[in-house]
Amino acid sequence: MQKLFILGLFIALVSSSVILAQTTDDTTPLPVTTTLPSTTEPVTTTTTQSTKTTDTTTTTTTKTTTPTTTPITTDTTTRETTTEPDTTTTAPTTTTPKATTTTPIVTTTPAAADRIFNFTVPKNTSVSPCLKVKFSLTFDISYKAQGENSTLNSSQVVHMDSYDDFDGTCDPVYNSLVVSFFSNWSLSLNYKLKNDTFDLETIVLEYYIDDHFKNAVPNDQQQIASVSNLNEFSANKGISYKCTSETTVKLDKGVSLMFKNYQGQPFASESKSKDFDTAIECAADITGTNKLVPIIVGSALAVLVVLVLIAYIIGRRKHRPGYQSV
Repeated sequence: MQKLFILGLFIALVSSSVILAQTTDDTTPLPVTTTLPSTTEPVTTTTTQSTKTTDTTTTTTTKTTTPTTTPITTDTTTRETTTEPDTTTTAPTTTTPKATTTTPIVTTTPAAADRIFNFTVPKNTSVSPCLKVKFSLTFDISYKAQGENSTLNSSQVVHMDSYDDFDGTCDPVYNSLVVSFFSNWSLSLNYKLKNDTFDLETIVLEYYIDDHFKNAVPNDQQQIASVSNLNEFSANKGISYKCTSETTVKLDKGVSLMFKNYQGQPFASESKSKDFDTAIECAADITGTNKLVPIIVGSALAVLVVLVLIAYIIGRRKHRPGYQSV
């Protein structure tokens, strides 16, 4: 009885083992895959487990493959790329315009300073004139100019480049010429005859401080500059006085007159010609002409001396005696 109980228990155990083996065979565990949060693909390792079942009569070996996923530790440290902002500041290209400085150009017409004006008194050409004169004229006038913080003494050169009108008087002893120009300026030239010799005795200039003067202190008063008892442009009656070179005559109030290309003949009523009679030249013109004479004469003498020396040497060589035979 006891043996039967043990045998039944053994059969029951074997049957349970077979049933368990079949169940184990039929149910295959699914592999468990662990995916790492990494950009590197995971590596799956499968491990096969073997289960041995022993029967008293028949030994059956059943291999049960159980996939085991062994996670591989992968260094998934992601290096963060830090993009540093470009702190280089590019300065905008700035084109600085060149400062254009406009410099006022003072244009002086050379012809204006040497413009020659011809006058005859009286203006009536049908009558033989008592006064014939021509010249070009420049003024050097002192005036008060406005400075930054004070009044300065300045001077201005003014050229007589035109005239408005002229007139004059004829008298046995006095001849005069009055020229109007610049609208409200006037110049008076007075000649005197004494012992058949004439000269320019008096000059009077009436002018205004106007736009001819740079930075002038405003002054509406008429300015008068004059000089008397002169002895300029002197010559004998019946001939003219000529001076191409510049002649400066100083007046009062810091005014100077510069005459150029001057030729004048007052007291010429008895002259048969409307042109100038024979002229006497000023010392400046004569000196300028005479400077060439010594140069020309000296050069001619030097050439002559050289020629004489050459002729002498040639003559000596031709007349040199030869050796006499013994």
